[in-house]
Amino acid sequence: MKNLNILINELNLLSSIGPKQAQRLAIEFIKDKEENLKKLTKIINLLDNINFCNLCKTFYEGKECINCKLSNDFIYIVENLNDYFKIYDLYQNQTIKIFNLNFNHKSDYLNNNNLNNVILRLKDFLHQNEKILKISFLTPPSIESEIIIRVFKKELQEGFKERKFLFSKIKLGVPKDLNISYLNEDTMKYVFENQEEI
Repeated sequence: MKNLNILINELNLLSSIGPKQAQRLAIEFIKDKEENLKKLTKIINLLDNINFCNLCKTFYEGKECINCKLSNDFIYIVENLNDYFKIYDLYQNQTIKIFNLNFNHKSDYLNNNNLNNVILRLKDFLHQNEKILKISFLTPPSIESEIIIRVFKKELQEGFKERKFLFSKIKLGVPKDLNISYLNEDTMKYVFENQEEI
């Protein structure tokens, strides 16, 4: 049963899969091996065509990140990939430019190394996108978010003195500490339409 144990351990190494779930998946794979090998082959082929941008932290297909190449003058800064997917699902036919902070825990807001890396990434993003003049923070209303917005605004104003950015944030519609990924479609539209300048 050496190979079975190796399979379970490999599945357990995947994000969000615990030991029991890895065991159940291994058993399921083995029970219908032929069908599951076809599914895995399809998954591998799909993975070959999907890329993750190290700059804006969104997904793209092909050789270049479409999000980074959009010629918009407006970007929305989101907290994490859940928020990105929510916006993408609602507005997939529109050209909305997103910058993902890639914050998955409240502690990410308070980690100086993480913050410095995000600021550097955002500055690189803005250097590559010279048309951007409007920056909207779609981060959930919280003390941590307010601090980040102020820090980012100060850093960007100092780093881009020649560009007069307009900054905005969520005005109404998102309860304190609630991610936008949990909002329904009507509330999301309300959030997009009701920004306040900072």
